Amino acid sequence: MHYTCSWMAGTTYEALMSSLKRGEYAPLYLLQGDESYFIDQIVAYITENALSESEKVFNQLICYGKDSNSRMIIDNARQYPMMAQRRVIILKEAQTMRDIAALEPYAAHPAESTILVLVHPHKKLDGRKSLSKALARNGVVYEAKSLYANKLPGWIESYVKGKKLNIEHDASIALAEYLGSDLTKIANEIDKLEITLGNKATITRDDVFKNIGISKDYNVFELQKALGQRDPITIQRIMLHFMGNMKANPLIFVISSLYAYFSKILIVRSMGQSSDQELMAAIQLRQAFFLREYKSAAQKFSTAHLEYVITLLRKYDLQSKGLGRRSKPDHETLREIVQEIYTLPNRKM
Repeated sequence: MHYTCSWMAGTTYEALMSSLKRGEYAPLYLLQGDESYFIDQIVAYITENALSESEKVFNQLICYGKDSNSRMIIDNARQYPMMAQRRVIILKEAQTMRDIAALEPYAAHPAESTILVLVHPHKKLDGRKSLSKALARNGVVYEAKSLYANKLPGWIESYVKGKKLNIEHDASIALAEYLGSDLTKIANEIDKLEITLGNKATITRDDVFKNIGISKDYNVFELQKALGQRDPITIQRIMLHFMGNMKANPLIFVISSLYAYFSKILIVRSMGQSSDQELMAAIQLRQAFFLREYKSAAQKFSTAHLEYVITLLRKYDLQSKGLGRRSKPDHETLREIVQEIYTLPNRKM
């Protein structure tokens, strides 16, 4: 028996979820990849909806790779459902099951009345192996990939829209830059915001600052703006706050935000006399109000200076991730970065 579907090969999260919501279930699922949020959502949907509550008692099994073996999984998968249309077996942390390759005979001929879900996060099965090929022939293989940083604001806005709410674009950027690429963490914070907002229909940047622990005056967004405008008083005030509170402003996050900010300034400068619409599209900016800030900063740094800033931040980013030598504490490293960026326009390059 072969399970065929238009989205079986290279399926997207949206297509897979749409099929599940139509009640189209495959006998086999391999859910693998780096982004656990998408995998968790798929597993949660199958767990909650493939069987009724009364059917789950005898027909749903959730187990873990380290406590399981292939014989146990196959024996359970071959059983007939009891007073139900199907059985559901969820094997979590499948990558920890020692003899997972021995599931290949079952994957080659799966039971039509069982849904077997192999949850294999953070790693991929070797696509050249017999098990992977059998899973691809007879079921659904889905790879959950982490979103690129420039895709996060769009994902946040889509998630908020799904809750029948709106979010200002700069608020979605603030969430993305402050919380990073952990979609589960972002979703949890948005869920909390939904409760806090009450009847309010739109999440603003002030809502984000107020409710997610970002200081309205002492945050990386104000620091990057002050650097772009070469405002020494504001830079000094923010730096004094940061250096006494590095846990709330992790170095790796500050570097990443500055990198994204100065990359946009470089794009604006390199595009010369382009229209505001073209500039906004190039740096993925939706509100013209903020374009003035980027255009102003682009006049204060030469192209050579901006390219140097990008190279500098790349170096420090690698060091903050343990690549290369860095003996200074984080607050001293941050001071060094900020000082170098601020004084850079005074140098000839």
